[in-house]
Amino acid sequence: MAFPQLPAQSVIAEATGRMALVWNNWFERVQKVLFLLTNSGSGSGYPTQDLYVGCPYFDTDRGQWMVWTGSEWRSTAAGFYGTFYDNTDQFAANTTTAYPVTFNTPNGAWNVEIVSSSRITFPYSGVYNIQFSIQFVSTENNSNNPAEVNVWLRKNGSDVAESNSQFTVPNSHGGHSGAMIAALNLVIDLAGGDYIQLMWQTENTLISMQTLPAGTTPTTPVTPSVILTATQV
Repeated sequence: MAFPQLPAQSVIAEATGRMALVWNNWFERVQKVLFLLTNSGSGSGYPTQDLYVGCPYFDTDRGQWMVWTGSEWRSTAAGFYGTFYDNTDQFAANTTTAYPVTFNTPNGAWNVEIVSSSRITFPYSGVYNIQFSIQFVSTENNSNNPAEVNVWLRKNGSDVAESNSQFTVPNSHGGHSGAMIAALNLVIDLAGGDYIQLMWQTENTLISMQTLPAGTTPTTPVTPSVILTATQV
């Protein structure tokens, strides 16, 4: 196989199988570097390792794709992931509106990120397992009033078919608010750049998502109003 020559000799046409991916990947990086060098006009624009953050490379020794994270090479076989939570209370103004669940704290992620507080965005395609737990609290004390809440998934702004789950939240009793954890996992196939949102709607505005304080005797951690994890499978 001839070594690729400039300006734009195709390497795919001269390689087959696994090596075609290797050469194509290498050639794309060379083109990016040459573009930066020939258009910078000064040494300050020269490429650095940051150019390669998130770029996949095929390791022929390991026989698998690797990604540069900015500090180390990681195998894509390990899977991208993200875990997020929210430590505020979330309320519904009415029963006829679907509300996106929001997250204000990332708790560890690799190539899965929060955008605009509610959009969990996936830069790379793959099959992902989405798991969530929501702390619902009800201050309703009339058992004749509705107690249902719906939670479902949206992908790129459109509802995912057959993804809804309905939960019944206990009424307040004995001077204490009713509470329950709604938890579920869904597996979804995503393309690079796709985003998902966790949506909710309640039949009673006295039902909300609440963060509960840390406990004492014994000490227990804070209960976030919502926790969501996304892991590549």
